[in-house]
Amino acid sequence: MSAAAWIAGFLSGMLGAMGLGGGSVLILYLTLWAGVEQLQAQGINLTFFLPCAATAILLHSRKKQIEWRLWRWAAPAGAVGAWVGARLGPMIGGPFLRKGFAVFLLIFGTMELLHRKKTDSAFSESSVHTHNHTVLRKRGDAPLNADQKRDDESRR
Repeated sequence: MSAAAWIAGFLSGMLGAMGLGGGSVLILYLTLWAGVEQLQAQGINLTFFLPCAATAILLHSRKKQIEWRLWRWAAPAGAVGAWVGARLGPMIGGPFLRKGFAVFLLIFGTMELLHRKKTDSAFSESSVHTHNHTVLRKRGDAPLNADQKRDDESRR
């Protein structure tokens, strides 16, 4: 195994676990440095994604960072989209997919660079008031449940 392959795998797994599109790193490595055709690189990426996703789901679930009720709707739609994409990919062809992937990265990368969120700190604007002092909630913390909200409001 080459050092470049190990680094690409590590970065892909790390970025994917953070929800930052780690597959993009792996596909770029495979197509630009390893000389793998676009369709094959996408297939490799899918097999790589399974253990990374399982690990990330477990860790994010433990931190209550997954909205399972949304997942129930999004997962079936994603499965249908994957089925359609797997059928369309070979019809579209590798060269066009490669260019389309590049355009996708450029457009959404530019949008992300130019988009400003209201809060860019590690802490959200929401807070929890406890015993006359305020504790800022970190972004990604589990939302307050009804009892916590009631307690929070009664302390104000």
